[in-house]
Amino acid sequence: MILVSIFEKLAPIVFFLALGVLFRTKNFLSAQTIDEIKQLLVRVTLPALLFLTFLELDFHREYFFVIILMFVINLVMLGAGHLAGKFIAPGNRYVPLMFTGFEMGMLGFSLFGISFGQAGLQAIGILDLGQELYVWFVLTTLLTFMTRGKPRIGTVVSSFFTSPVILAILVGMALNAFLPEGMLETLPGYTGIDTALSMLAGLTIPLILVIIGYQLRFRLSGFASPLALLASRTILLLGFAVLMDRLVFPRLGDVPELLAPAMYTLAILPPPFIMPLFMDGASEEEAEFVGTTLSLGTLVTLALFFVILVLSGA
Repeated sequence: MILVSIFEKLAPIVFFLALGVLFRTKNFLSAQTIDEIKQLLVRVTLPALLFLTFLELDFHREYFFVIILMFVINLVMLGAGHLAGKFIAPGNRYVPLMFTGFEMGMLGFSLFGISFGQAGLQAIGILDLGQELYVWFVLTTLLTFMTRGKPRIGTVVSSFFTSPVILAILVGMALNAFLPEGMLETLPGYTGIDTALSMLAGLTIPLILVIIGYQLRFRLSGFASPLALLASRTILLLGFAVLMDRLVFPRLGDVPELLAPAMYTLAILPPPFIMPLFMDGASEEEAEFVGTTLSLGTLVTLALFFVILVLSGA
């Protein structure tokens, strides 16, 4: 029965990934169209999904500790990346940064959401808050400093609060926290708005998986260093996941049951896909290294996620 349950969760993922591969091989969609769909996802459908997720989240004060820990884990991984980079790819400035951050928007939410539903999105969403703070205030700042000089504090803060994804999370949490329960449902027209947002949110995961399938490519050369980075990064992060699962979550009391599987899923995700957007001054070798790592990391994540489903008895 467990294998049947796992197959039922993996079947939609495999289907949409295969659909993306088919669209590329048959030239059904162009690369430009895929980029435009990405913009639709990042600016419209994913924010709608996250808004509804955090609007319905039963937030507890224990979650603040989890958020802080996720931020700290990224900082520790940044230090580990500086050490490991001397052995994995000496001279490559981006190796330390590739040890940190997680591709939640285009991978984490889609895999965990399609497998565990709304409860899964809420669990992994709690973990995402800490890593979003790291990505927008530390990772992008370091990337900008490397390519465009020292960024202004106002620019960093502005980029955080103008991100559609961050705005959706903050607004959803604010309405959740300050409005009396059930008040939104009594407002004229809210039912229609909620239905529209739900329809938009429903597009997110299938479209993300189609895009990932479209972009999946595997090269037989030049992946030794990226694979070494992914292996060392994943081993360290899985170590943190075990510590969180065994030592932290049991002591917090009222946390979602799916928080532990969500933490393990987070640990196997590749670095954020936005990294190439901040690499204007990168050498050809550095850009190829980052691109190969992200592509290979996606394949590794898909394989390891199957293992997580098996071990969690999903």
